[in-house]
Amino acid sequence: MMLIDSHTHIYTEEFSTDLDDVVKRASDNGVAFMILPNIDLASTEQMLACQQKYPEKIRLAWGLHPTSVNSGWEEELKKILDFHKTYPGVAIGEIGLDYYWEEKYKEEQKEAFSAQLAIAKEMSLPVIIHQRSAHPDTMECVKKAGVENLSGVFHSFSGSLDELNEILTQTNFMIGINGIVTFKNSNLKETLHLIPEDRLLLETDAPYLSPVPKRGKRNEPAYINYIAAFIADVLKETPEKIGEQTAKNARKLFKI
Repeated sequence: MMLIDSHTHIYTEEFSTDLDDVVKRASDNGVAFMILPNIDLASTEQMLACQQKYPEKIRLAWGLHPTSVNSGWEEELKKILDFHKTYPGVAIGEIGLDYYWEEKYKEEQKEAFSAQLAIAKEMSLPVIIHQRSAHPDTMECVKKAGVENLSGVFHSFSGSLDELNEILTQTNFMIGINGIVTFKNSNLKETLHLIPEDRLLLETDAPYLSPVPKRGKRNEPAYINYIAAFIADVLKETPEKIGEQTAKNARKLFKI
């Protein structure tokens, strides 16, 4: 079974001592590709080093995460995108809006998000969207950007049925599902069957959100197998079918 981890952060310090083992376990468990989304300027060098060490396995996405946005976001984004000129990524990401922790830079987040949506359109690249406690503003920014020439994924989706339906009206966008789906208090089990099979992506968001039965431990790409198996059980499919379809979807979106 071939799998693609469409969102993972294995370049962070949590993997500094055993990255080779992590990548090997991913390969042994059928993970063909891993997409590494950027967070901020500080993470660019580690991310690039990781990709250059495993070029056959890793693809990059460049962007400024909403929780990294502040009053000087324009200059930081410019420097991040300089990396894309030399080391082209497969997407602009991880971008979006996050009002969960604070709203101090709410307006700057919206400006940065809208700017990066425009950049993605100009470059004909998909976007990897992070949204937390900010669905209405996220959708407003996406629609204002002009969805007819925009594609991407709403990563780590855990929203309501209404939010899912609103996203699904934007036909060029996929839904990223990770270990949250396996959590006891998750409502995703009830909404999974509403996601068209050609719009579903698997992700780990490692080192975060480890799926059951690994919850509480550091997450890693190899654990995407647990997510595929859980989704397959809910949808009454085989893990192989889920893996094959979601890998096909990721290849289409990211052109890998």
